[in-house]
Amino acid sequence: MRDSNADAYRLIASLTSADFKKRSHLEQRRLFNDFADGLGWRPTDHLEPRYGLADKSNGHLLVEHGLEHAAVLTFLSEPNSSAELAEHETTVLLEISYNNLVDWHLAIDRHFVRVFFNRTSPPHIDDKPIGPASVGAA
Repeated sequence: MRDSNADAYRLIASLTSADFKKRSHLEQRRLFNDFADGLGWRPTDHLEPRYGLADKSNGHLLVEHGLEHAAVLTFLSEPNSSAELAEHETTVLLEISYNNLVDWHLAIDRHFVRVFFNRTSPPHIDDKPIGPASVGAA
């Protein structure tokens, strides 16, 4: 990310906080946009948590790079973990990217980014640990 690793991790911590939904809608959108901008992506749509696992997610962000949708980002609220989602919960999340014709879906929690590619079976590709030292590292 363009900011320092510690600042980027604080942003992820805010986006995955159990208190995130208590923030104003405007503040939520600003945090989503700051995250996308830090990665060099352009946010194209914000989806409320109700579009996928409302009880476990803080919302979803469609981002693009260039002229094409690059990914759907789902931010899971603490204490939920992307690695602990049941198969049917993963299917619900992946419907968002599938229905928006986006191949990549990233489920982000405070400790991991779970990477999915919708064109493979199974769609799960990789888990990337995140923390103050690793955010933004190549």
